[in-house]
Amino acid sequence: RDPFVWKESNEWYAVLGGHLINPRRPIVLLYKSSDFYTWEFIGPLCIEDRKKGKNWECPNFFPIKDKYILIVSPHNKVIYAVGDYNNNSFTPNQWYALDHGRLFYATNVMKDPHNRTILWAWIRATDIKGWNGCLSLPRILSLGPDNKLRYAPLPELEKLRKKHYKFSNLVISQNFKEILKNIRSKHLEIAIKFELLNAKSFGIQLFNSKSIIQAESIGYDQSNNILWSGKDKVNFILENNSKKLNLHIFIDNSIIEVFTNHRECITGQIISKSN
Repeated sequence: RDPFVWKESNEWYAVLGGHLINPRRPIVLLYKSSDFYTWEFIGPLCIEDRKKGKNWECPNFFPIKDKYILIVSPHNKVIYAVGDYNNNSFTPNQWYALDHGRLFYATNVMKDPHNRTILWAWIRATDIKGWNGCLSLPRILSLGPDNKLRYAPLPELEKLRKKHYKFSNLVISQNFKEILKNIRSKHLEIAIKFELLNAKSFGIQLFNSKSIIQAESIGYDQSNNILWSGKDKVNFILENNSKKLNLHIFIDNSIIEVFTNHRECITGQIISKSN
């Protein structure tokens, strides 16, 4: 299911997600066509063990630099692997979570006219009130020196910016609260640069905790190397003993997307007790 198609030389290629039985294992199947109508099955692009999911949906397969990336949605958090593509077979090096939120699913990838690799996903809402789900913000993908993906929000999103607030050189202590006390909106872009000192953990609380049920804070526990957004957590170690943590946060009504040092993303939902 969920075909992903690209053109290579004069041939069209497509991958489909699925699973094998006896024993059950996830699989991505590879096809090709010269006319886009008649398709020939080439064989399995990638087969993994059941630990990587019972079934793979929405496969995306594409190159960045000299490596290939396979993204799959395994009825759980979306995962990806960087690896080598030879003789119509993909060999993954290691699998990672693409986004550490539980709502981020069913990705799709495209190349734009500037040759940027851009990714979207379906955000599955948990609070159904006449509608359910939306598309994520577009993200630019790149490959880091550690052969892991890097993420950046599309720069064109800056065109949506309106009123601007800036706070600089703030020293945050245990009793320091309400930096953004007078800022009220359902649509926010927040860019924060933290320089870590001696705090065991720190973060930012979004909205009044008395008015919401889920995803009330975003922060970092540097004693245990844990980044969190609401109930979602991920192990996160700063690179090269750096003491700098950058959070880029987008809020659109109930949806929240967090980018951290271009290395990890968490997508979640704020569930309010009222409207």
